[in-house]
This record gives sequence, C-alpha cells and structure tokens, in this order.
Amino acid sequence: MNIFLSRFLLSLIFLIALCGNLFAESSPFRENFTAKYKALKFEELALLVKKNKDILPSEILAMIIEADSPEMAFEDKINLLDIANTMAYMFTNWHGSNKEVEKYLKVIVQMISKEVAKENARVAKLMKWKKQEAFLGNFVMKKNMKAMQKKGLAPVLYPHWTHRIWFECKVCHEDIFTMKRWSNNLSHNAFKEGKTCGTCHDGKLAFHTEKDCINCHVAGKAESAHLYKTDAVNHDKIKKVAEKVGSKWYPEKLKDGKLPLDKFGFINWAELVKGKYFTPLPSLSNEVKEETRDNKILFESRSRVVKNVLFDHGIHSDLIKCSVCHPAIFIDKVGANNMKMTFLAAGQFCGRCHGKVSFPIKDCKRCHNVAKTETPEGVLIHENKAKQG
Repeated sequence: MNIFLSRFLLSLIFLIALCGNLFAESSPFRENFTAKYKALKFEELALLVKKNKDILPSEILAMIIEADSPEMAFEDKINLLDIANTMAYMFTNWHGSNKEVEKYLKVIVQMISKEVAKENARVAKLMKWKKQEAFLGNFVMKKNMKAMQKKGLAPVLYPHWTHRIWFECKVCHEDIFTMKRWSNNLSHNAFKEGKTCGTCHDGKLAFHTEKDCINCHVAGKAESAHLYKTDAVNHDKIKKVAEKVGSKWYPEKLKDGKLPLDKFGFINWAELVKGKYFTPLPSLSNEVKEETRDNKILFESRSRVVKNVLFDHGIHSDLIKCSVCHPAIFIDKVGANNMKMTFLAAGQFCGRCHGKVSFPIKDCKRCHNVAKTETPEGVLIHENKAKQG
C-alpha cells in the first residue's frame, strides 16, 4: 500500500471513530442499490444514482471503511469494493467530476489490487504442497511452520502409503495415533518419550527422529519425489525397510516394476492385495489377537438407476480394529446409519478414510457394483431411509 493510500485510510478510520456508529450497518440505499445491481437492473440503478447525489459520497466512504476491516473475508471485501466502485463510476457519469469521489475511486482500485495480491499469495501457499498431498495417504505436516523455518527445516512429508506396505493400519490406529488429522501430539518431546512417531523411530526398528531429521523434513524438496511420484518410487529401499521390520514387499512381481494404479492415478491396493505383492506386519506385539468380522452388508441405493453397494467387513477388519469405526463413525447396528453421499463428501462415515488414504468416493462404480435385482446370499440388508419411509 502506498503512502497516499495509507494516509487516506488513516484519516478515514479517524473519521469513523468520530462519527460513532454512523456506518455500522448497511443503509437502505446500499441494500436497494446492491439488489438492483445483482439483478442487472441498470436503468433503475441510474435513477437511484440521479436521485441520490448528496448521499452517494458518504455511502461509498462507508463501504471503503467496512472493506478495510481485517476480519472480513476476501470474497466479501471484493464484493463490497465492487459495489462501491460501481457507485463511484455511476456518480461521475451522471453528476460529473467530483474530487472527493475521484479520491475514493483511486483508493478502491488500490484496495482491490492489494486484496487480490494477498489472496493470490494465500492460494499459492496452499497450492505449494498440493502435488505432494495429491498422492493419497500423504500429509504435509505444516502446523508448526514458523518453528521449523527458524531451524532451517522444511515441513515433514508423511507418506501413509509406504507405511501401509510395511504395517497394517491397526498397528498405529488407534493405539498410537488417533485417526483424525491435527489431533495427535506430534512433538519431539513426545518422540523422546517413545510416543507417536517415537514408538518405532527409535534408531532400532526405524531411523531415529532426533538424528535423522532430513529423512522426514523433505516437503517441497527435490529428494522427496520418490514419496509422491509413482515413477520415482524406490522399491529397493521399501524392500529393505520391510525386511528390517518383519514384513514383505515383492517389487519383482510388479509389471514393469511399477505400482498398479486406478483410473485416477492412485495406488490400486485391491490389486496389490489380490496379487500378494506385499505382506504387512499386523502388530508390533506377538501377543495381539486378531479380530475379524466376516460378514457383508448390502447398502441399498436411494437412486433407481445407481447400483447398490456391498460392504465387505472382512476386508476392512483385516486392516483396522473394529473400535476405530464403532461406535465413533458408524452405529454398530444394521440400518441405523443414515448415510448420504453428501455426508461422505464432507468426511463423514466412509469419507473418514476414502479420499484421504483410500480410493476417493468419486470412483463410484468401485462400490456401486451390485445390480438392483441382485441380492447376494447371506448378506445383511441396510435399507435406505427413503424406502423405509
């Protein structure tokens, strides 16, 4: 922001302080103007501007001051400044040159440029890690960015997918990590106490969190490519780690030495399991008793044309403990869960994993593959609410 704009806004803020709540709420004129503007009723807008010459400058000023609030969201600021800009231009069109309004126009243009630049910078910052996190199961740990930057460290890029090869999900969830992002105490103090990542990364089972920082703090660096580019995967390294922890990885079975991918470019875990390309470790302890539910539930689709879903408990309970899903995510009773695709898309029910560490819900046919006329033998039926009602 240049000196002129800074000084001008300071004077406006001082003015608003003197005027009290003069511009605290949107005026009837502004509401009327905004409604006609959104409805593209330009002839009626022209009449409004012609009839309200005296109040237009103060209306424009009020919107400039309101848009300068740091609490206001980007979209709201731009919409407000757009209305103010239109008012100012229409004023000059119907009432001629006015030094006060011309000043406001300059301020509005500069404010819009400033806000757009800030928003572009914010979006660029968010998109910086998008390609790393686009690989299902990858999380960029950026919660303590400032502290890491002070130490000259990049954020941590955690690859769920490599750990999925070495360990079944139940090894970590929920005994070591709560299955909800940002809810775990990921700190070096916790690591030293043998908690969270320190459970394995102690220098024995896996590299040490204190001595081998560079192995984790790689987000955004060239050396992290093998964690999110399928053509750069280091199969030899994965196999060596598997041998060390007691699991198995057979890259020699892979066609052309590449991971099988689905139509969205994500790892096809079903194919890896079916082809027995790997054998993950089911537990860090030999005393853990396996718990498996071996039933199937048929979820009836609400749509007349979309096929039903056959949920296989066996596949899921081989990977995760029953307590992860029941009762926190699903009520443990057939027919008790009112599941809709909008809920899944919002991260509820199946959406707690699918789209984050497992194939996305937009891969519709992967689940909706049982014909309406087909009812597999021995399945439990989850009737939809619409049919019940």
